[in-house]
Amino acid sequence: MYGPLRDLFIQVLGYAAADVDIDTSGEGGRPDVTVRAPSGLVDRFGTPLKISWIVVEAKDEGVFSDPETRETVFDLKSKYIGANTGWFVMVDPRVFIARQVGGKVQGTDLVLELDDQLDEARFSTVLARLRAEIAGVPEQLKRFREGDEELIASEKLPRPDPRIATRAEILRHRIARKRFYSNLRESTQHLQDACRHALQTLIPAINEIKAAGLEFAGKYGGAGALSFDAVGLILTARPQGPEESRMHDKDARVLHKRLMRAPHVARLAFDGLPAFQRRTGAEDEKVEELFAVETANLILARVLLGVVNK
Repeated sequence: MYGPLRDLFIQVLGYAAADVDIDTSGEGGRPDVTVRAPSGLVDRFGTPLKISWIVVEAKDEGVFSDPETRETVFDLKSKYIGANTGWFVMVDPRVFIARQVGGKVQGTDLVLELDDQLDEARFSTVLARLRAEIAGVPEQLKRFREGDEELIASEKLPRPDPRIATRAEILRHRIARKRFYSNLRESTQHLQDACRHALQTLIPAINEIKAAGLEFAGKYGGAGALSFDAVGLILTARPQGPEESRMHDKDARVLHKRLMRAPHVARLAFDGLPAFQRRTGAEDEKVEELFAVETANLILARVLLGVVNK
């Protein structure tokens, strides 16, 4: 069934062939079919990243037609659901079932009986919410910015009381915990990659500004005499005598105008990176990597503290 299922996602629901994989390892195991969609993120090299948007489990005839065995298999195979998975699809030779996972409102299953009356038009219509053009995180963000509150979900992480909770509530809790920790890991990795990428793009400008500062310092007392005001973006040194002081002040004003054109670069060059290296003792070849990682971790910590405080 895997090949025909793959073709349905490509030819009917519009996914690129490269984004539909058969029996490929993913988070939690090897779904029979995995359909990928845009994440809206790039890796440290600027390459767009894809997420496992739809995971598919195919079984023998009658397995998913029966509600009891359907839930049993879903319970076992929910391990395939990752941090950004939108749909879990269950297929047997009689029925095609798409179940939304995540979000505030998880509607009833989309069910298609695989009989002689089913044609491509009906398949595409019933499964319109799974189509490629509305798949992935960028589309979700677009809907959110337009006021769609369905994506604002709240999940309780403490385990529900098994004496009173339903099977569905226990399973939803299990999936929610898994997605929370998966999101935490992925957010950390994506933030670190983004910070590395952002810093790497700034390194040429940082080095250029540092060279200008060292040239300035060389004229007025040497590198040890250089002082930087991170608020005012002013570099000063130690000129000797009235004439040299006048030249120093003139050059400092010229340099100040240059720093004002890229204040973030100036602060990284003369304050952020040097202060970090002094505090950590990082070696020259490692300081940029460690600085990017710590920056990402601080961003994530502030986000988490903000969520907890709310």
